[in-house]
Amino acid sequence: MPQLEHIEAIEKRLWGAADTLRANSNYASNEYFLPVMGLIFLRHVQSLSGGQG
Repeated sequence: MPQLEHIEAIEKRLWGAADTLRANSNYASNEYFLPVMGLIFLRHVQSLSGGQG
């Protein structure tokens, strides 16, 4: 189950990052939705174009 452990590690990092964002930003939850979704979109486009990192 190495893949499951890898996914769980990624999930923990993402939740940690979300907790940090919520704790250290002056944004309400409906305000940080757009910047986060923008980053996810850019990452998705990068992966589709074959980009690294």
